[in-house]
Amino acid sequence: MAQGDLTIFEEFAKEIGQKIHELGADTIKVMLITNAVAATAATATPRKADFTECSGTGYAAGGAEIANDTWTEADGDAIFNGDDISWTKNAAGPTDIYQAVGYNDTDGSDRAIFFIDMTSDGGTTPISLANGNISITWNATGIFKIAA
Repeated sequence: MAQGDLTIFEEFAKEIGQKIHELGADTIKVMLITNAVAATAATATPRKADFTECSGTGYAAGGAEIANDTWTEADGDAIFNGDDISWTKNAAGPTDIYQAVGYNDTDGSDRAIFFIDMTSDGGTTPISLANGNISITWNATGIFKIAA
């Protein structure tokens, strides 16, 4: 993977058919995690609690909400989109950020939906909020799309 690559958890495909997620209505958050447990597409029944969340000043536990999120359909494609996310540099901020995990904060089980490589070199070197602002800027076409 490369920095910024977003991968959907395989379990999410099953959960869509089970009507677990109501994208565009549920609260979807993105949390920053360490490398204590790396997220992979095949992580079985991924939940927020499966991962070790980063901690430090300038980062609130639970992560940031994707504001103004939408779930729309166009030409047979379903598109999830929302506002970009950012955290402001803080000298006492987390220094061990390897991945970001998007999860459903509404469903009661904190089911994970996707993860993003946040490292500077494809999985080895973490980034740090102590060194600068961190932003997740979604693709202009949406956070992710399920194509027909």
